[in-house]
Amino acid sequence: MESEIWRDQREFNALLRPHLPDTYTDRTALTKEMVLHLISECDELLRASGAWKPHRKEIVLENRPQILAELTDIRKYWITVAQIWGFTEEEIDTMYWLKSASVRQRYVEEWVNQLTGPVVILDLDNVLCDYPLGFIQWVQQSKWKDMLGIDDAAQAYLGKGHEWINARNLGCSEKVWADMKHAFRTSSSKRTLPTRPKAAEFTRWCRDQGWSVIILTSRPIDRYPSLYDDTLYWLSSNSFAYSYIWWGFNKTHAINVRNIASQVVFAVDDEEQFVRQYLSIGIRTYWMLRTPIVQSVPHLDGERVIAVSSLQSIMEKEKERAHTD
Repeated sequence: MESEIWRDQREFNALLRPHLPDTYTDRTALTKEMVLHLISECDELLRASGAWKPHRKEIVLENRPQILAELTDIRKYWITVAQIWGFTEEEIDTMYWLKSASVRQRYVEEWVNQLTGPVVILDLDNVLCDYPLGFIQWVQQSKWKDMLGIDDAAQAYLGKGHEWINARNLGCSEKVWADMKHAFRTSSSKRTLPTRPKAAEFTRWCRDQGWSVIILTSRPIDRYPSLYDDTLYWLSSNSFAYSYIWWGFNKTHAINVRNIASQVVFAVDDEEQFVRQYLSIGIRTYWMLRTPIVQSVPHLDGERVIAVSSLQSIMEKEKERAHTD
């Protein structure tokens, strides 16, 4: 439900601009104008807060009412920007708590947790979550369904047991595929992706072995920062056990820069390029495949790389390994 403050600002904005911009270009232009006002108000707040220039000897008396007034001006412009883009107060509140969880996770990783013991490294998509199935489910509820005849494409994809989902497997052009991925990544739908069987249980089992769980993903968080918030939400809502979330297209760099290669018990990934990266620095790796496969991968180191089709099988293999050792 909209608060009185939110409604009052919206009604005042309507007096100045009876019609909100309805195109991306117009919203961008109005946002630029409002941000310039915000910068000006921030400058006024800084000046009201006291003598802050170290090279000037000024006497400024404390004026709390003025500071409060400047903060309120900033708030009004801030609400205006949110309303330009059509955000509701509820959406803002929801994102606040997601962002709060994100900064707390980063704080724990950077200032509290210490990686001193054994660790396991797990990928997200196709390892902990069923990305292809989740993507198909999203498409079937979107505008793309009728455009692509996605029911047939989805059945063809799922029926053939492809390892990944892409333009070729869905029978669409690369341009349409790129547009679909962008829409999916900005839809917050990664918060509701289905999990792989026993995925959360697997992370808790790893923790019970005394291993820190590092989730190392190549999701494009650099271009879509909200994916970090979506990922945290998904991990929390599905009760995963983990200590760190790292991002990187070069996963060996993410490991080497932190100097933890010797602490890694094993890694799990579904993409060959990352399996090879782990292999290059001597990390034992489980190659997660969707289709039934054999024990090892012939064209890679059979002792260091073991192909599996479930997290349950990894638990069983690790238990056998511990018993043998």
